[in-house]
Amino acid sequence: MGARYKADIITEELDDVLIVFDPEDNEFHEFNGVARIIWTLLVAHTPQEITEKICAVYEIDMAEARRDVVNFTEELLRLGLVLTGEA
Repeated sequence: MGARYKADIITEELDDVLIVFDPEDNEFHEFNGVARIIWTLLVAHTPQEITEKICAVYEIDMAEARRDVVNFTEELLRLGLVLTGEA
């Protein structure tokens, strides 16, 4: 995909939740469970690798995990937290 996190994003782990702050929009986002795995692996792993990790952790089938990866990645792009293409 060639994804990268938006510049200036700040992340902090709090127990089982990943807090993502976008200072440009002054918005906080909380990611846990599958969303946290996808966020953490997105820029350095393929969608297939992320899907396999989700299946290993949550014991769900590949089709469901793949849908989760696609849907959450699309949401991150829509929110502008993740960008594609060249910097």
